[in-house]
Amino acid sequence: MKRMREDDAYALQVEKERLAALEAEFSREPVDHAWSTMASQHLNDSVAAAANDSLAKIKQTDIRCRSQTCSIRIDMEASSSHEDLLMYLTTNMAELLPHARLVVLPPAQGLRQVNIYADKGMAQDHNPGRDEA
Repeated sequence: MKRMREDDAYALQVEKERLAALEAEFSREPVDHAWSTMASQHLNDSVAAAANDSLAKIKQTDIRCRSQTCSIRIDMEASSSHEDLLMYLTTNMAELLPHARLVVLPPAQGLRQVNIYADKGMAQDHNPGRDEA
């Protein structure tokens, strides 16, 4: 962990490797078209609301959903606070996608790349009103 804080090139390499592993895992997941469409629309609305609430200057978003997981990539001006954006966004999407893994790449060419892989986890499978056998 100390090396991550002290060696920017090493930290970037590690984050890019994490991102590649998350993308590979996401790519193997089958697609549920109905859920994917619904989740993508929910996330588009959530990103727009979070950008508005956080005053983040988003340049581009890419939202892809499969059957359990969604990939959200946000390119934003490096001067914008990605922490504020993430606070609002994760709150907005928590009911649908309560588990998230984040990879935030250091600013390059004035942009910061925020990558989120969020999934349904066990929240969608648990029905608190159902009697247990």
